[in-house]
Amino acid sequence: MLRYRTDKWHSKIVDREVISSASKIVSLSSMGISVTSETAKHLVRWLDDMMNLNRKKIERMVSTSKMGWWKIDQDSKSGFMPYTSDGIEFDGDDQYKEVFNSIKAVGDYVTWLEEMKNIRSNGRVEPFVYMAA
Repeated sequence: MLRYRTDKWHSKIVDREVISSASKIVSLSSMGISVTSETAKHLVRWLDDMMNLNRKKIERMVSTSKMGWWKIDQDSKSGFMPYTSDGIEFDGDDQYKEVFNSIKAVGDYVTWLEEMKNIRSNGRVEPFVYMAA
């Protein structure tokens, strides 16, 4: 997570690949961060130094920008984002944060299952195409 200040403090999740490359870090100037092609190499070096100095203090977080099935690694549990998101943070674009936070588990499983059986038994192709997408 990158924290920076323009007129007020901002937080933005940025791929490590961006802050580790002088050619890519320049793209952060569109967010108001003062970085140019001339200063990019120095900023990358400074951020790398800060991460290395604070490696034991910076909490490691697992994140995703997608919804759906997830598994962190071979030895960990898995789940379906957003319903089982313990230990994993959503880091999608700000425009999707509201949509992500609005998704809730509601309704009755048995009622849903009966409705799905009814839809599947009517012989129409469209529901299968819709459910496969």
